[in-house]
Amino acid sequence: MLQPRLRFPRFTIADMVESQCRLVAHLAIDRLHAIVGASMGGMQALQWAVSHPRAMRKVVALAPLAKTPAWSAAVNETSRRALMADPAWPDDVPHAGWATWTALMRVIAGSTPDKLAATEPGDGALSRQLDRLTAQTAAAAFDAVDWVYQTWAYDDHDVGIGHGGDWRRALATVEAETLIMAPPLDLYNPSAAARAAADHITGARFVGVPTVEGHQCTTGRNISDTLFINAAMREFLWIDP
Repeated sequence: MLQPRLRFPRFTIADMVESQCRLVAHLAIDRLHAIVGASMGGMQALQWAVSHPRAMRKVVALAPLAKTPAWSAAVNETSRRALMADPAWPDDVPHAGWATWTALMRVIAGSTPDKLAATEPGDGALSRQLDRLTAQTAAAAFDAVDWVYQTWAYDDHDVGIGHGGDWRRALATVEAETLIMAPPLDLYNPSAAARAAADHITGARFVGVPTVEGHQCTTGRNISDTLFINAAMREFLWIDP
C-alpha cells in the first residue's frame, strides 16, 4: 500500500542505518573498511559505530551529533515552520518557504559572523547573495516534505537509545578507530557536541577544521576546507600495503 507524502510513517537515523546495514549484508560484505559521513551523515556514522561496532574498521564523522541538542532542534523547527507557513505546503513547491529556509539554513545556521564580516548590509550585497542562494535551492529541486521528515529524524537522534538512554555509555562501546572533525564555530551542529563525542570514544581523534565557513565547511563549496578535510581523512584511512 502506498503511503504518500505526510501519510508516510516517521523514521529515525537508526532506521536509516539499519536499512544500510541490510544492503551491505545483501551484498555479502563481511566488514567495511570505513563509514564516512558529514552532518546527518556523521550522525549516521556514529550510529553505525554504536549499533554495529564490529561492522567497520574505521569511522570518520564530520560535524556530527551523538544526541541532538535543543539548539539544533530549534533550527530544524524554524526551518519546518518556514516551509509549512507557505500556502503551497504540502502539495506544491513552497517557493516563499524555500526562500526563508535558504536564509536560515545557508546563511545563518550554515555560516558564521566571520564569514559574513566583509558583507556590507546596506549596499544590497546580502540581498543579492540570498537571491543567488535561493536560486540554487530552487535548482536543486529539494522536496519540502522530504526535508521535514529528515528533520524529524534529526531531532530524535540519540545513540544512547538501547544503552539506558546514555549517549556517553553508548559511545564507550565503539570499537572502530574514529576520527571526528568540526569547525571552530558551527551554528547548526554545535562544535562542542562533536568534541564531546570524541572525548567519549576510546582512542578517538578530534581534528578542528580551520575555517570561517561554519557548518558549510562539510559541503565541498570551499576548496581550502575540502583540501584540509581530504588530507586528514586520507592520512586516517590509509591502508598499509
